[in-house]
Amino acid sequence: PGQASFQGVRLDITPNPMGNNTINFSVYNNNTLLTTFTNLAYSGSYDPINIRTELIDDKLYIYVNDYSGAPLKVISGITQLTPGYVGIYANGSQQNITAWKTHFDSSFDLVMTDPVPAQLSTIVASISNSGTLTGSTITWPTVAGPILAGTSTIRTFQATVTSCVNFITNIGYASVYGINNISSQVVVTCNVATPVELINFKGNRTGHDALLTWSTASETNNNYFELENSKDGIHFQKTTFVKSKGNSTSSTEYSFTDKNVPQAELYYRLAQVDFDGTKKYSSIVELNSAVANSILVYPNPFTKEVTLQVFSGEKEYSVTVTNILGQPVEQSELLKGEESYTFGKEFSAGIYFLRINKASGFEVIKISKE
Repeated sequence: PGQASFQGVRLDITPNPMGNNTINFSVYNNNTLLTTFTNLAYSGSYDPINIRTELIDDKLYIYVNDYSGAPLKVISGITQLTPGYVGIYANGSQQNITAWKTHFDSSFDLVMTDPVPAQLSTIVASISNSGTLTGSTITWPTVAGPILAGTSTIRTFQATVTSCVNFITNIGYASVYGINNISSQVVVTCNVATPVELINFKGNRTGHDALLTWSTASETNNNYFELENSKDGIHFQKTTFVKSKGNSTSSTEYSFTDKNVPQAELYYRLAQVDFDGTKKYSSIVELNSAVANSILVYPNPFTKEVTLQVFSGEKEYSVTVTNILGQPVEQSELLKGEESYTFGKEFSAGIYFLRINKASGFEVIKISKE
């Protein structure tokens, strides 16, 4: 496209205007000139020239040939006035731009919607991530930036097929900073036997563990189930696999206990794997943070004082702190459950061991003062 076609940020480049290894840059925002730099000297090849630009927040970073070192120029005060895109326009015919790598500003919001096909019904109670159904369209809460390259945002819902001829096509849409034509399509073929009819998939915390349960109404050529977990609901990793019945016309109950799981929010999903390796995923189960049954020590490391809070249902507890030689340096009176305890003001810099004495036992946490 020509210069007038670019909306948003545009970078005009004139290579070697005053001889080899010099370059001119002009930066426009919606065709309004912001700044111009002339006869900047650069190193490396002058034919061809390799240029990289990165637009991060309000700064435009410009690299010529050397991508690993400092940028040739950093231009501040760049703002995107209207929805558009970053563009590049080369003036001159003697040199070729052989590489253009751009890092788009990631501080944008992502909005996802899904107009539900007319052949589906009964979906209100099964929409993930607090999505809402208005009319026949599901809208999920806005995902705030930054959203970096390579990340995935997954939204799901379950539905009952009320009618189907050959196949059902479902197309979901995303809107990112005024760009509305981003879509993802899923096609479901009709009249194909479902290997597993999953009734439910649930998860609950049991102390420091997570109990996952699910049941099937029937199974056909089902090899095994694979459990996966995630800390963010996006990037999943395998937890374990559970052998299935394979073929069954009656209901079957399954369960698995994931031992010593993190206290923070956790996400699980279940993959049903056929004998031919085909996988089908369940909806995602979220386990809320277990902070109500945890011990918080903050900040750690600390520079002035450190605070301890115990959320374990204990009626009372006490604290003993020893230095690296095992010598006691702090001893509390009996504290009421969930009562905070702040200490360490008189401590010297170094490593200490915090022992929380409870009726149910004790726990030791390493702390350090800087």
